[in-house]
Amino acid sequence: MSVEFKLIPVDRANIKRRGKWIPILEAFLEQESDACLVEVDGYDAEIMALGIQGLIAQRDLKEKVKCSRRGDKVYLIKFLESD
Repeated sequence: MSVEFKLIPVDRANIKRRGKWIPILEAFLEQESDACLVEVDGYDAEIMALGIQGLIAQRDLKEKVKCSRRGDKVYLIKFLESD
């Protein structure tokens, strides 16, 4: 018994999902500051830190950026590049 199926090409831009933490990480990478405090209304610091840390790991940025949670605050820190 075989299953009949059909593959229909779609525009990839229509199915690409942007996570809620992506704009935060992209904005931080574009700015010149080496560290910043992340504040998002309605989100617990632990949830924010886990989401951002997962995104950093997914994009293989562990050697460039660190997400640190201290109490109820979340910080993003850039590692300084050695000359």
